Amino acid sequence: MKPAAVVAAGQPLNLGTFGGRYGGANDINSLGDVVGWATYPGGSPYDMRAALWREGVPIDIGTLGGEIAEALGISNEVAIVGTSENQQGSYLRFPFVWRNGEMTRLPGVPGTGGAGEAHDINSNGLIVGDPSSKAVLWINGEPIFLRTLFGGQGQSHAFGINDAGYVVGGADIGTRSRNAFVWYDGVMYDLGRLPGMTSMWPQAINNHNQIVGWGTSGYPNLQAFLWEQGQGLRRLDELIPPRSPWRLYEAWDINDAGQICGNGTRRGSFDLVDAYLMTPVHPTMDLAAPTPAAPARATPSR
Repeated sequence: MKPAAVVAAGQPLNLGTFGGRYGGANDINSLGDVVGWATYPGGSPYDMRAALWREGVPIDIGTLGGEIAEALGISNEVAIVGTSENQQGSYLRFPFVWRNGEMTRLPGVPGTGGAGEAHDINSNGLIVGDPSSKAVLWINGEPIFLRTLFGGQGQSHAFGINDAGYVVGGADIGTRSRNAFVWYDGVMYDLGRLPGMTSMWPQAINNHNQIVGWGTSGYPNLQAFLWEQGQGLRRLDELIPPRSPWRLYEAWDINDAGQICGNGTRRGSFDLVDAYLMTPVHPTMDLAAPTPAAPARATPSR
């Protein structure tokens, strides 16, 4: 792990920490504000504090009373969500929302302990997360349980929400399988799984309802995917040139331009992971096996 960085003009910029060795960036809004976590001097990667980087300066946004916190999402209105210990040494972390300098714990589903994370927040202030491994949508701070795909049983996790209120995540469909879902207006829709995968982890949805994430059948077998209306689930490896050295493991986010960021490898080893940014292009000719033909000749204009 290294200090958090963002990319500007194609070059990574070190965002720094609170004086420690470690940090990580998790989200960025349209204003350029970045959130994640960072350490103080002497701290290990497990001694993280929730961080907001504004104009390159790290700001500690506090905790719910413990020592450890991490910021996971930020809106354009500079509301931040994440997870934090509620008392020192408890080791339990609870979802929070931070606004105007104040961090507030988000409640879980009634009858549960509520430990977990708040993962994302949209421009309307709607928040999603998974306290007690139950997919939840918070509206004005009140939790709505989004259910599961397994007759109300098992676990479900909500990771992303767009401005229209579509929520994405993964939900159990049995004791050993988890499918991708999209939830809207009280209904959870089953998006299925990639072939050969046993568990799906959708992470983000843009305002065109394109969804990205990854599937897995166990470490290190990870496959990044894109879901689109009318296309269904597709491996991102199928959307890059067939002779590319890349293998794309995880997709973390997609913006409204269709650009996707995540992790993969160009060197054939899961231990040598690189960050990638995919940008849509217009369809071009597949030159993997070109058909022999006479060279084209220009026609003189008259």
